[in-house]
Amino acid sequence: ISMLLGLLAMPVCAQTVSQPALMGRWMCLTTYEGTSSTSKTVDILDFKENQMVTDINNVKFYVPADSTDLALPFEYKVQGSGKWHLTGKELVLDLSKEAIHRNHADVVQKLLQKSSSARDIDEQLYQILMADKQQKLIFRIDSMAKDAMSMTQSDTGTPTLCRKVDHRVSDHLP
Repeated sequence: ISMLLGLLAMPVCAQTVSQPALMGRWMCLTTYEGTSSTSKTVDILDFKENQMVTDINNVKFYVPADSTDLALPFEYKVQGSGKWHLTGKELVLDLSKEAIHRNHADVVQKLLQKSSSARDIDEQLYQILMADKQQKLIFRIDSMAKDAMSMTQSDTGTPTLCRKVDHRVSDHLP
């Protein structure tokens, strides 16, 4: 969290962004607010000079899963790769999903064993992730510094905060 607070004070407003500035590994955080649920994603995006990108997306859907209305995190790890393209301050990612894994915490796994409604929710969320094998994401880069970037997803208006991370550190992230 403290890492992201520094993003709020980024002085550089992105008119254009250079491709070399984008190269490397970035950890990006996004929160999507819905009417009945919230989802949070942590993406590890690795931008290569040959316009290839890999993405490890850890997504948590916070959904009420039983009569308590307690929103539990249904967690999935989605791996993909594809191409990226940068024009001015518009970043386009064309991604193909290669693997999707359930990555639930113990409390959710126990609930899944007991509750058919929780299993239904889990299956619905998994199918939503599976259905979107090809994704085209378009972002507007709002600001960029040497190791921090703020961008907005064009179709949803959702802000995404990113921080450049060292490969040695990010190789051990979930």
